[in-house]
Amino acid sequence: MHDTRALCPACKNIVEFERRGSFNCCPICGSQYPLAKWGDTPLKPAKERGAFADFLIFIVKFFAVLGAIVIVGIAVLFAGCMFILNSHH
Repeated sequence: MHDTRALCPACKNIVEFERRGSFNCCPICGSQYPLAKWGDTPLKPAKERGAFADFLIFIVKFFAVLGAIVIVGIAVLFAGCMFILNSHH
């Protein structure tokens, strides 16, 4: 299977370009581009995340850092308590 869809740089839509002579033509906005030469890679859109996905990633990272800080804090507190208890003997 060969996917012939690509991103139109002018209208930013994923379209099936129409071939007109030596040019590809966008069926939505009508922009024309020369046919790709042998070895050129087709334009593919970047994967986009929504604002909600970015927010969820931020929350996960925030709680991961917060958890690491809490673990280190508990370890320091435990070590401090052990040091204080052992110094009085």
